Amino acid sequence: MSEDRVDGKSDWEDQDLLTRDLAAERLTEEIVSIEGEIAGAPADLDLTDARLRLERLIAARARLTEGAR
Repeated sequence: MSEDRVDGKSDWEDQDLLTRDLAAERLTEEIVSIEGEIAGAPADLDLTDARLRLERLIAARARLTEGAR
């Protein structure tokens, strides 16, 4: 939850603004991390949640990069 400033000034400069490139880069980093976790996991570990998260991240990155065209 964001806090409202009481001095009436804009806190716009305090915002962490993401460019499409930076957002895609962060998604790629997360994708690589999860792929590593999946690859290094024991064979008997249920990876359903990790695989679902990976699929969603890949889809999000695809939507993001398609929108940049």
